[in-house]
Amino acid sequence: MEKRKTKKKNMAEKKSVKNHNLFLLIGGIVIFIIILLLTIFLSRTEDQKQMEQRDNLENEIIAFAKDFYETKYYVGLSEESVLQLANFQDIGITFSISDLITVLPMSEEGKKIFDDHQCNSDNSKVIFYPKESYQVADFDVKVELSCRD
Repeated sequence: MEKRKTKKKNMAEKKSVKNHNLFLLIGGIVIFIIILLLTIFLSRTEDQKQMEQRDNLENEIIAFAKDFYETKYYVGLSEESVLQLANFQDIGITFSISDLITVLPMSEEGKKIFDDHQCNSDNSKVIFYPKESYQVADFDVKVELSCRD
């Protein structure tokens, strides 16, 4: 009789240990999944932040480039040169950012964003595509950045 009680007690203890181990395993898996989801969420948030910063940088460069084109480049063209803009409608007129900076200073915010992204002003380019009628505001701008991130 005593042996049966001991056997039942041992079986109950083994069952309890198995349940405890199962509980620990499930708990570990749940914690792992939570950590994995947090990591994915945080990395996506960081990626989105970098994309927003990159977009802000491009918008800043576009505004800077438009200012350059309208106030420095176009106003210096002769009538004959304005007519020649048609030749650049498809291929564009390319300037490096360093070329633009020598003629027109970049805003402090633009410089900060540019430096934060570790961009190379010699290799980063702005391409102006003149549009027909070739007036001062008739152009599109494309930015090609050379940055470390």
